[in-house]
Amino acid sequence: MLGLSLTHAQELQRKASDSSQVYYSRNRIERCSTVLVTMMILFLLVVPIYLLFHIVERSHGELDQHANALCIGILLTFTLLFSAVMSLFTAARKHEILGAAAA
Repeated sequence: MLGLSLTHAQELQRKASDSSQVYYSRNRIERCSTVLVTMMILFLLVVPIYLLFHIVERSHGELDQHANALCIGILLTFTLLFSAVMSLFTAARKHEILGAAAA
């Protein structure tokens, strides 16, 4: 075990001596990707609420057919985008994505 970690340390030191290349640890890359996916999901959950609020505020609570269609279109679009992000960038299974989108 000690020989393995020593070999790994020597390899990292050799890689670090080349100034034209940058190596990041797997843990750091996973943390960065988790933050990016979390920010995308939060964006996809917050933006439609903001848009719907302004549509209702502009119509003073009395929505016509155009405003209703716009609200449904916004909800459908962002629900599909949310499901796409969940399926592409996470290891969630189909039933988990369906449950997250339904909630």
